Order: sequence, then structure tokens, then C-alpha cells
Amino acid sequence: MLASSVGNCIKSVRRHGLLSTITLYWSRLRERMHERHLGIRSGEIISLKELGLEHEERRGHYPTQFNDFRLMEKFLRPETPNEVFIDYGAGLGRAVILAAMLPFKRVIGIEISLVLAERARENVSQCQSKLRCEDIKIVNADAATFEVPADATTIFFNYPFAGTILANVLDKIRLSYEQRPRPIKLICNLPPESAFRDQICRVEGFELQRQVHLGEGRQCFVFAVRRGLSD
Repeated sequence: MLASSVGNCIKSVRRHGLLSTITLYWSRLRERMHERHLGIRSGEIISLKELGLEHEERRGHYPTQFNDFRLMEKFLRPETPNEVFIDYGAGLGRAVILAAMLPFKRVIGIEISLVLAERARENVSQCQSKLRCEDIKIVNADAATFEVPADATTIFFNYPFAGTILANVLDKIRLSYEQRPRPIKLICNLPPESAFRDQICRVEGFELQRQVHLGEGRQCFVFAVRRGLSD
């Protein structure tokens, strides 16, 4: 085990340089420290094949980095005590847990994989005492058919899907807004260039408001539902 780790480190130095390797390993160490503090296990990268959910429009489980979430927190933090957070593609529940440490009224994670949904619930249970939000649900459902609650205000995406799945989700968000107009923001953790971002930008009623650089080649894109959409 040790020899393998040392070998991988040497390969990384040769390929990426000493500074980049130090940054990478320090980032991994911080991730493990955060997980240990919360008492959860949410850092695995899991392919769609492993989950039996292979689909050209879906993406495997790749958790939001703790530091990236911290950088996005200023856009996520609720401004009123009645705000509701939804994470599409909740995976092992990391973003749900981090959101529940903020003063949201409710936090909901949508996850199509029953296996991941069950493990996400276990993670939430493990760190319940550290969370501010008491109403937390992991829903095992297809994002494309999930009905957006009438009080949802903050919607989070860590690049879980695109194409027709995303189109259906955006339609559901717009319908929810039209039925009850209110401020709704979409916080998207994406690569700098992605079909996901381009697709939202092409849809009427969603306005790109902010773009912020995160770590390891990621960017945060903040969209808002236009207030005049239902007019």
C-alpha cells in the first residue's frame, strides 16, 4: 500500500511538477479531514456502469469538493428563514449535508440510484447533530419527473446530467415558478465549458448572473429565473 502510494506520488511529480502535486495531495488530505470531522463517507467516484444506470445523458457520482462548496456558499446561503434547497443528483449526500449546515427551512436531495440514496441517508444520519436544518429528505426519484415544490428557492447542480433530462428539469422549475412566482436561483458546479451551461443559456427565462472560478478546473455559474417569466 505504502509503496504504491509513493509510486503514484513520484509519477504525479514527473507528470505535473512538484507544486501541482503538493496542491493535489493537500486537497485530498483536506477532503479526508472534512469527512472525518462529519463522520461521513461521501468522496467516492462511482461510474454509471457500477450503478447499473448507464445512459448517455447521465453522469456518474463525482462529489462536490468541500472547498468548492465553501466558495459557492455566498450564493447558496438563504436570505430568509423560509428558503428550500434542492440538490439534483444528490449522490452520497455531501452537498445535501453541507446545505443542511446552513439555515434552510428544508433540504431535499434527488437521487435516481437507490443504492446511493440509501447511503446518502446513512451519511445524513451520521452527522445529524452537526446540522442546522432539521427537515432533510433524500428522495429516490428520476429528476426528469420530480415535481419541484412550490417553496423551492435554491437549486443545486453538480453536472449530474444534460440533454432531455435537463430540459425536463428546467421545464419543471419554470412550471413551479409560474404557479408561484418567487426568487429562484440555480447554482451550478461545472467545468468551464459544458453542454449543461450552454443548454441553460439557450432556454428562455433563465438568466446567467454570476460566474466564479472554483478549484481544479471548475466554475460556479449562478442563474436566476427571470421575474417576468409568468407575465
